[in-house]
Amino acid sequence: MNTNLTNKAAQIGSNDFKNETSSLRDIDPNVLQKRASEPNSSVWVGASAGTGKTKVLTDRVLRLLLPRSKEEPGTAPHKILCLTFTKAAASEMALRINKTLSKWAILSDEELKEKLERLQGRTIEPHEIEAARKLFTQVIETPGGLKIMTIHSFCQSILGRFPLEAGINPNFQVIDESMARELLEQARADIYARAYREQGSPLASAIDNLGATINEEQFTSLLQSLASERPQLEKILHQNFS
Repeated sequence: MNTNLTNKAAQIGSNDFKNETSSLRDIDPNVLQKRASEPNSSVWVGASAGTGKTKVLTDRVLRLLLPRSKEEPGTAPHKILCLTFTKAAASEMALRINKTLSKWAILSDEELKEKLERLQGRTIEPHEIEAARKLFTQVIETPGGLKIMTIHSFCQSILGRFPLEAGINPNFQVIDESMARELLEQARADIYARAYREQGSPLASAIDNLGATINEEQFTSLLQSLASERPQLEKILHQNFS
């Protein structure tokens, strides 16, 4: 392959990307946010804090709920799943959506039409206004409401529905950070007690060696690291001692 042609193609592609990025920066942010909230588009949003990411996600959910046309109704609330990294973000999204839908239910036709046209970026038909008024009731009556949760909560719900397939106890419980900390402290105390009882044992020797190199706080951090890598540690121990 001709290297010059390859480099030239790469340069053209790079220039196209730069030109596209530059042109996007020149567009009104409201226009970009409206594009990103379009339900039929697959979108990746990257932006710093406070620039409107939550608003884009909220608008996207609202537009999913609204009908696309007379023939195509909006997405049913129970079919929508929103995943976030933090509980705070999930709560904020749910609060904003419920607040908006509750306002839509009591606004006058003119006020609601104006808000919907601003959200959709087009002229709103009478049937869309009627549908928007009913959304608050539909969401409230949906078992569990809109599914807006953290990734951890979603995974927990899947494990709760299929515990046997996952190979776990159906009555499993997810420990929180405070309980995990208590269990780790108990494990550390058990290690100290066992090492004291079994003077001269491999465990006691290992604790002596650790005590000569790290302090108690560092030992706790070490236990936390080992606990977080437990599956890998169990695999290594099984390979070495089986």
